[in-house]
Amino acid sequence: MSDRLRTHSYECWSWGPAHYECAVGQVKRDEALLRHALDALEILHDELLQMKERVESTGIRKGYAAIIALRERLGEGAEP
Repeated sequence: MSDRLRTHSYECWSWGPAHYECAVGQVKRDEALLRHALDALEILHDELLQMKERVESTGIRKGYAAIIALRERLGEGAEP
């Protein structure tokens, strides 16, 4: 077993300053996962808009507003 496997784990980022790089890596993985989820939500939003004659669009607009707000918090603006 390597030293790295003995001194690191899935949550080692929470062990303190010695694991700063692990914390940065976790944040980057979390941001990537969030971006992936936002991309999927935008695809769903576009598909729902194409069906808007059959779907109440108020909920769609609120959902898209949430997507925009999350992207702005990530510093990406409304568009990917």
